[in-house]
Amino acid sequence: MSHVSPKDEYTHACTKLGCHVNSHLMRELPDTLEALSAIKKLDFSRSMLGRSDVEPLVQAILCHCSGLQVLNLSQNYLTDDSIVQICEALLAHTLPLVSLDLSNNPISNKTGRYLLRFMESMPALRFVGVQKTLMNDSMMRLFPHSSRALCTPVTEHRASSLSTPVTVSTSNISSIMKASPSSSLRETTKDDNSHPSQKTKWPALETLWRAAAVAAPTHNNYSSLGTLISSMRIRIHEVSEVQQLPIPPGDPKKQRQQSY
Repeated sequence: MSHVSPKDEYTHACTKLGCHVNSHLMRELPDTLEALSAIKKLDFSRSMLGRSDVEPLVQAILCHCSGLQVLNLSQNYLTDDSIVQICEALLAHTLPLVSLDLSNNPISNKTGRYLLRFMESMPALRFVGVQKTLMNDSMMRLFPHSSRALCTPVTEHRASSLSTPVTVSTSNISSIMKASPSSSLRETTKDDNSHPSQKTKWPALETLWRAAAVAAPTHNNYSSLGTLISSMRIRIHEVSEVQQLPIPPGDPKKQRQQSY
């Protein structure tokens, strides 16, 4: 059996277990078992690996990877049971493993707790990727280096999308109302002072606009919205001034005709 290539052994295991042969795995396999035992890195990411693919992976591939240091299984369909089965094989045959990427797989907190115990049993293991799984944030923060994705500042993504959730505290709102973060905001404030009687009609819209300018800034800090608010204030002010003009005395019929 030692003269059988890893690809032949994997195909035989799939046939025996009634599983389909995964072409992605086949491309990564070397030609000899000796080369497989000496291989340092295997990348099986985006290989459509599911529960039925794990048994032949363990029996025909991982059991020979005694020198493996980096294993990438991200962006597959591996479940909690699948991860446990893979880790048991790694624990038995692949102690030099340094990095194991399991991100983008539907694995839960239950597997997270198992992986933390697994890391304690693997002396060389320094990284286990669990981003974008079903684990909650508190569980993911327990993994070395895995919490970096959770600590990424929201401001890095605000310029590209206004749909990113942003939390603004009450204290920040009060400071936002006092501050003018840009020239466009200062220009609109001048318009506010020129029409003080209309200023109170826009408190909610003003608050949202000023909060957006600080919490999710753009290159022009929503100057178009500021211009719209100012122009609407001016138009409403002009209409109110016209409505307050006195009607000259005269023939009521002429007044009615003028009103039409």
